[in-house]
Amino acid sequence: MEEGSHDAKRKLRGMLLAARRQVALSERRRVARAICERVTALEVFLEARDVVAYAIVGSEVDPQCIVDVAIARGCRMYYPRLGTDVMDFRQAHPSHLVAGPGGLMEPPADREVLRPDRPAVVIVPGVGFDLAGRRLGRGGGHYDRALAKYPSSVSVGVASEVQIVDCLPEDPWDRRVDLVVTERRIIAPTGFGSRATKEIQSC
Repeated sequence: MEEGSHDAKRKLRGMLLAARRQVALSERRRVARAICERVTALEVFLEARDVVAYAIVGSEVDPQCIVDVAIARGCRMYYPRLGTDVMDFRQAHPSHLVAGPGGLMEPPADREVLRPDRPAVVIVPGVGFDLAGRRLGRGGGHYDRALAKYPSSVSVGVASEVQIVDCLPEDPWDRRVDLVVTERRIIAPTGFGSRATKEIQSC
């Protein structure tokens, strides 16, 4: 990573995490409900049979409402599991998650891995997103590498409006998401989906 990009990402990460933490718990819950309504109305979600979610860390958007709707529709749920520098998506009901490294809840090691040829809707957390679908994570690059293995899946970043910026720094290995959903709007930088509003693609 170039030093300039590294410094820019580090500073933005600190600013966006601070802004996210300042949001009151009641407001986070309202935001999560509003995001759930938008995500579960997406055509790609309504057609999905496999959905990848995540167990929250800190003040991340809680996707549990999305998970509840997916399970009620009969979807197979998958969650990230972090191995040795490699993250994959493994099938598990949320009640079957176990504590992994750092206390992060994840599927047991013996659960089925999502096959790359099975298109899925992947709900993606992030520290920040921009209008072109760029994502700022926690710095490990785990989602970038994992999403690269699933080109047929649709990645949906979920975030509150305080996490959206006009433009994020980007490195060659970074993976953009297909859609970003906030409590106020759907950002579709690639014009993906009939329910999405196309935004700018570059900055």
